[in-house]
Amino acid sequence: MATKGEQSRQRILEASRSIILESGIGKLSHGAIAEVLDISKSAIHWHFPTKDDLLKALIDDYLEHLQAEEKRHETPFIASGFSPEDAVLPAMRLWYLDFRENRAGWVGLGSQLLSLSSRHPALVEPIRAWYKSLYDRIGRSSADTVRGYVAMMVFDGFFNSSKMGVMTLSDEEMDAMQMHVLREAYAARPDMLEVIEAVIGSGERM
Repeated sequence: MATKGEQSRQRILEASRSIILESGIGKLSHGAIAEVLDISKSAIHWHFPTKDDLLKALIDDYLEHLQAEEKRHETPFIASGFSPEDAVLPAMRLWYLDFRENRAGWVGLGSQLLSLSSRHPALVEPIRAWYKSLYDRIGRSSADTVRGYVAMMVFDGFFNSSKMGVMTLSDEEMDAMQMHVLREAYAARPDMLEVIEAVIGSGERM
């Protein structure tokens, strides 16, 4: 069971996420959180002495979300016999299907937090390192290296365009392009491609 202090910390983070989603990260402050929660600013400073401390905690939570989603969408491929490295690219397809639904507001939150990269690059370094780890794993996978990297860049483009609200392709066009780059990446491994298409087809019908 979470302690009272841990519960208070989570309430502050939840209020912070709400402020970011409703008003933008520029409006996040200890005072704004105190107003939302009807508590003193000193109570917030006790948990997060500075705004950077608060932002770091939000980024750490967002990174945990990314890692959990990555693992969740890789699981059906690993269960089908894929190595963790080979599960990365096809997992991106299943992940995007969930991502574009944006059920819990993570898309907007991620967009706002990543906007810090130009002003506070050190704060987003953990997320940058996580992205690098994905590309490193693709480089060790059975996919053609160049085509695998191209596929990952395509998925990055879909995720980021959706975060910014500038995606212009239809769902059908996005689906076709994503499957195309997966087939290209694993063209030399028809056995693996067959599993990928079967798992993705099952996931799309869920």
